[in-house]
Amino acid sequence: MGMKYCPKCGTALSEDAKFCTSCGAKLEDYKPTEPVHKPNAGMSDPAPRSSDLCTVGLIFLILGTVLHGFLILPLAWCLPITLTVRNRMRSGRPIGVGLKVCALIFVSLIGGIALLADTDSN
Repeated sequence: MGMKYCPKCGTALSEDAKFCTSCGAKLEDYKPTEPVHKPNAGMSDPAPRSSDLCTVGLIFLILGTVLHGFLILPLAWCLPITLTVRNRMRSGRPIGVGLKVCALIFVSLIGGIALLADTDSN
């Protein structure tokens, strides 16, 4: 009998598996077939690529946060905004207009404008 593969992600599975150990897909009434082609098989997924404007915006947000750090209280909003933008850029999730406007108003004028001008992160 052939090897069992997940029909959703292509992961090799044991013959008695009911669910995929990688993606969680249900394998009920599943017949063994050849693996699903994965474009980067054997390699880790590449990190999402952020645009140059987003990168420039993040740099200015970091600079703005550092400059506000001397005042202590503005760090209460500068750090969360800057870290949220950074995390969204890393994970490839979109950066909402509200977050971009908050970055513009509360952290860095130039950084916020760069983020708003970038249409790739919406």
